Amino acid sequence: MGVVFTRANVYLGKSLFLISNKVTGPDIDMETTTITHGLGSFDVNTAFKAMKASINIQGYDKDVFRSVANPYSELNFTIYGSLDEYTNETLAKSEQAKLIIRASSQKFALLPELEAQKNPDWNIDFNASAAKLYIEGKEEYAIDNINLIYRIRGVDLLTKVRKNLALN
Repeated sequence: MGVVFTRANVYLGKSLFLISNKVTGPDIDMETTTITHGLGSFDVNTAFKAMKASINIQGYDKDVFRSVANPYSELNFTIYGSLDEYTNETLAKSEQAKLIIRASSQKFALLPELEAQKNPDWNIDFNASAAKLYIEGKEEYAIDNINLIYRIRGVDLLTKVRKNLALN
């Protein structure tokens, strides 16, 4: 059995932005602190590190470049794809995957790498401050570093922290 993520349609706001051949969603990476006591020490998770994301497209589109060229503007992406599960050659299951990312441009080329007789690959890297993943319309996770939100399947793990900080 194998699972394939087929091409992704990427929307910027409500407009179809591009079709991507590769999307790298943000990693959830934790900051830790070490607690030391008389018998030893251990690490505990304390905060989220900055998140990164990237989108790779084939071809060059000046409207895409214009949208990502301002590294100080907020970009809100919605990425739709299909998670297709195969048993041998048979398509056994297909589920919609939707990833929502709030980000700003971090790195992009003025032109993609150009090679004769080939579609150019253009990779765009983003600083992501929030991300939500839905499978078949159900929220799997939501993280928002700015607003101290972290939910796993609807359970908000930072409710008490926001209350302690008088943010609720």
